[in-house]
Amino acid sequence: MNIDVNIELSSIHELNHEYSPQGLKKINPKDLSVSTSFRLSQAKGSILPIDLRVTYEVNKIEAPISIIEMSFDFHIDKLDEILVASDNKQSIKFNVDIIPDLIAIACDTMRGIVFEKNKGTILEKFILPLRDYKSDMGKHKKK
Repeated sequence: MNIDVNIELSSIHELNHEYSPQGLKKINPKDLSVSTSFRLSQAKGSILPIDLRVTYEVNKIEAPISIIEMSFDFHIDKLDEILVASDNKQSIKFNVDIIPDLIAIACDTMRGIVFEKNKGTILEKFILPLRDYKSDMGKHKKK
């Protein structure tokens, strides 16, 4: 199905920001792991929110040393034409595969936000890497 869809990142909201270096003065890069996760929230009219979380963890420390969570609101023209709820209302599917693009936009924007929030901390040298989220999601789908 071909539908011309206009998408705009209309707003960004901070949901949570925690930073607790646990007394660390520096971090060995081999001990650091950074993870990202996302969640689609319920659409509100033509707005589709995507919540994104970045977590920094260090080996042998129980709690994460940093968590940053943001909500990205995408205004999508014709959202009602491309969004299809299942009969039981427990899941949704899209007539147009826009989710990888939205995730890529949110992650690339989050990269800059994380960079700014980590300035002046022990995490400032650990920038989120550039990734091909669309390709990663495609690999995940095929499994």
